[in-house]
Amino acid sequence: MEHLESRKRGRCFGGCCIIQEVVEHIGGSRDETIDVVLTKLCEVIVKGCKKSSVYGTACDIPCPVACKKSTCHIQSGACLECETGVYGNYCNQMCPTNCKDNRCRTQNGTCFTCKPGWTGTYCKTKCTEGWYGVNCSQQCSGHCKDGTTCNHVTGQCDRGCDKGWTGSLCVKECVNGTYGYDCVNNCSGHCLNSSPCKKQTGHCDRGCNPGYTDKTCSKKRIVLSKNVSSLTSWIIVCIVSLVVNCVLISGACLLCRGIYTKKLSISGDLLSRSNKSIYYTDIKRDVKTSEFSTYQELDLSREEIQYQNTTI
Repeated sequence: MEHLESRKRGRCFGGCCIIQEVVEHIGGSRDETIDVVLTKLCEVIVKGCKKSSVYGTACDIPCPVACKKSTCHIQSGACLECETGVYGNYCNQMCPTNCKDNRCRTQNGTCFTCKPGWTGTYCKTKCTEGWYGVNCSQQCSGHCKDGTTCNHVTGQCDRGCDKGWTGSLCVKECVNGTYGYDCVNNCSGHCLNSSPCKKQTGHCDRGCNPGYTDKTCSKKRIVLSKNVSSLTSWIIVCIVSLVVNCVLISGACLLCRGIYTKKLSISGDLLSRSNKSIYYTDIKRDVKTSEFSTYQELDLSREEIQYQNTTI
């Protein structure tokens, strides 16, 4: 019958103890076999602050405020991890503005993920034109009004959709029967064979149904009968003839009036010249007569001198 006998012994040095256990197997199939087990046990001394929110040799210096769970290095006071929004050894630097959820790495401040519309290590680079969303991975629809690009954050067309498109992202085409900006206009309904109008302009590219005209087929075509057409032609001819006759008569009247006015003007000039000649002759005669009448005798009253010479 097998039985075990165990003996232990050990020694310590440098703060560690080595325990040797000898197990002897007596009897049975393992008669007189020996197993030796060595166990090394060292003395472990742990020193630190009783509170986790302080550090220093005297454990009297508070950890930085932004250290997560107020835990810092027992000697240097450096934060093991920062609260959200800050980074650095002492968590005293702000994370970049465009970090998603305001989270960045404690060591260097790089963003874990960028907000939609931004890219780069520190999320300072705006998406290039035509792209938007998280990591600028989504492409704009290309249907924004006047060829403008979409919003780099949301992908929406801030100025609205181009003609023929609708929806917040301008990816929905106008339904048949509507056209224009935001699809608010209705087609005329008179396109050839009830075909839909063009969703940008409303034009009927395939033509109009009978009785309609214009690019949008919105005007009715007026068809006159032969009798009406003939009557209209006669009316037009009469009007033109009347206008021409009026012009000719007016011209003749003006011509006659001009000739008559000119004749009167000539007669007036001749009469004026004749009167001037007669008047001039009379003046000359009067002047000659006055040359011989230098003196004239006047009849004065008795109280005054009876005769007086007067020069005229």
